[in-house]
Amino acid sequence: MLTYNVRDAFQVLKERGIARDKQEVRKWLNEGYIEAEPPENRRIGWKIRADALQRFIERYEVGDFQGLMQRRKTTIPALSLEARPLSEGEPKGSESQLFRLEEEMTSLRQQVRALRREMNDLKKVLGFPVLAAAQTSDEKAADS
Repeated sequence: MLTYNVRDAFQVLKERGIARDKQEVRKWLNEGYIEAEPPENRRIGWKIRADALQRFIERYEVGDFQGLMQRRKTTIPALSLEARPLSEGEPKGSESQLFRLEEEMTSLRQQVRALRREMNDLKKVLGFPVLAAAQTSDEKAADS
């Protein structure tokens, strides 16, 4: 019977676009999502039968593991760049406009971070090198 180790199973799952890294595969093994023989020691590692891996792939692609899929998805808030009209009680001065602009900037920063995470995840799936996310000068200034 054909068996896989974590590295081989990761390669199969990576090709299908399911796994991002070996740690994710180990986590699924530890949580019991993928049936496998636990490691006797660190040198030997997990023994994953081919049919068990195939069952996991089929169940994942059908949507049986909604919890796993939800953990991996990044929710990006809707982009709103339209100018919002002032409400009746809101002052027309520059303070309220400044406050609204700061709120929009915070929202846009969150969206950029989410998109960067998503881009890095896609790079990992496609095998491109992923660089550490560095803060831009605007973000550094906002943090101080």
